Amino acid sequence: MSAPSSLATPPALHAEPELSALAERTRPFAEETFKAVASAYLAFRREYYHEPQPSLATLPPAHAEVRKSELALLAESTLRLTPKVVKAIPLVGGFVGHLQRVADMHSVAEDERTALHNLTIGFLHGIRGGVQPWYIEWLQASAHNLSQITDLDYYLEYPYDGLLYRDPAALAALDTAIRRNDIPALRHEIEQMASRLIETLRDPESVQPRLAFTGPDGDHRRFVFNLETAAGLALLAYLITAEARTLLHPHPAPPARSALAPLPARLRTDVISE
Repeated sequence: MSAPSSLATPPALHAEPELSALAERTRPFAEETFKAVASAYLAFRREYYHEPQPSLATLPPAHAEVRKSELALLAESTLRLTPKVVKAIPLVGGFVGHLQRVADMHSVAEDERTALHNLTIGFLHGIRGGVQPWYIEWLQASAHNLSQITDLDYYLEYPYDGLLYRDPAALAALDTAIRRNDIPALRHEIEQMASRLIETLRDPESVQPRLAFTGPDGDHRRFVFNLETAAGLALLAYLITAEARTLLHPHPAPPARSALAPLPARLRTDVISE
């Protein structure tokens, strides 16, 4: 995880000639977009870093708070109550690991805060004084790199990188817009990125789990993951209850006796087994 960056020290990158007019032609639009994203970011700083007066020119303070959704709390409490002897069962072990991923996915800790901070500060650098060509090129390079990811669990580790992912059609459109110096299309790209950032800054606990399934077949993978989550919670809850019953009633109950009435005496022959 990279260290937090500040708006006080913009990166020293250089524009390509074909995009040299981009900043000048997008300056009024970029100014309004900057204000909207900066407002959401400062509210994020107040909420998640507990700063009464955050500033774009200062780094957020480090702290160990972990914000957890209700599902994260449920997964953690289930894991905490599951006895070690139950966790050692091979079938259960897979569900234990799955629920730990659920808890992590629905928790916002220091690493996640830093990643979101850096993405936002990078965006604000990239549109200050107009949309900067180097930022468009960085978006393009990042989207191409992400398109090569084959391990789809990557986004469980780096969920906010999903904000930069583009499906093949969107990536091809971005390449075309850059090649043609299509200012309206590039402006639309920045509008979409701003919208994604604002939504995430306002409610990272809700957006983060969605981003964890970025990439091909994301909806299907989310559906299967949620099924496994429901099955894991149900199975562990049952096993926890069964273990509690065993502790409360350590002696096995006597076997049940047949409730049938005895057979009539005249049927008790050699072929009837009692």
